Amino acid sequence: MYTNIKIFSSKRITIISLILTIYFFVSCQPDIDKITLNQTNLELNVNETFQLKAVNEPKKASQIVEWVSSKPNIAVVNDNGLVKAISPGECEIKAIANDKEAFCKVFINSKTFKVNEVEFKMITVEGGTFIMGTNSDEAFEDEKIPHEVTLSTYYIGETEVTQALWNAVMGNIPTQINTSVSDLKGENRPIFFVSWNDICNTNGFLDKLNTILADKLPIGYSFALPTEAQWEYAARGGKYSQNYKYSGSDNIDEVAWYINNTGGKGSKDVKTKMPNELGIYDMSGNAGEWCYDWYHPYYYYNSEKVDPTGPDEGSDRTNRNGGFRAKATGCAVWSRFYDPPTTADDFISFRLALVKSK
Repeated sequence: MYTNIKIFSSKRITIISLILTIYFFVSCQPDIDKITLNQTNLELNVNETFQLKAVNEPKKASQIVEWVSSKPNIAVVNDNGLVKAISPGECEIKAIANDKEAFCKVFINSKTFKVNEVEFKMITVEGGTFIMGTNSDEAFEDEKIPHEVTLSTYYIGETEVTQALWNAVMGNIPTQINTSVSDLKGENRPIFFVSWNDICNTNGFLDKLNTILADKLPIGYSFALPTEAQWEYAARGGKYSQNYKYSGSDNIDEVAWYINNTGGKGSKDVKTKMPNELGIYDMSGNAGEWCYDWYHPYYYYNSEKVDPTGPDEGSDRTNRNGGFRAKATGCAVWSRFYDPPTTADDFISFRLALVKSK
């Protein structure tokens, strides 16, 4: 009996000693003043991974780090800080230690560029095959010619070209923006009063942008206007398409600035509505957008099956997207418009593409 008591006492003393050791170890650890990460911005492709590492300051502080993703459908992070890209878009990874936090922004399927401190993103659109056009009773005849198109991989602008980016490249913005009866002015609003020629001709916007960023571009790529097919495939969400009527939703008010919520009075800042399946904004509403192609009402009947670029000639260039004065039908992903390439008004803006040079 006495032996059992001695064994029990010995075990109790051992447990108490262990508890006290742990207590003194923890209590002697310095508090964390700051937590930092090895990356604060990440650009990943879908299914790609990256190991984030947290550093506590002072370095002797050893509190456990908790990892949290703001949008687990975009990117997930495990208990050790390993990030995995799930789908296109952007989210934030947060590291928490004690009451201190650090953040890393994660961009999936995108490339970021900067001109004179103005940043813009290009979203990867993985190549694929889709049905261009529609059978909808709401469509016009030149849109009601559904046909199969296959596209190679390219990039497209996350937003329309803003007034800030135009000014950074060209050194000014069109004076009509300041004098227009429409409410258009704002650094983060789409550029207006720029013609197809202003964008594409020698010494135009594309020429200058490609020169400025020549050493930053992927090898063999250059900025261009998207073709109609590239524009529509991206608007539909590419390989992640949910077959929405508008770009990102069947509920137009979730994704578009149009006549019913602007009163036709003016544009809005980009990225103030929901993005589509690829993380692209404003491909329904806010501003019309120039495309590369010449326009022909029956081109769809004779369109190339792979990487079509439109008719060889014409008098009008195509543009897409209904803009802030459009009715809902004009904001559908299949809607087509056309104007002479000299047109510069308060309706049409544009969005960049980044494509393999021809």
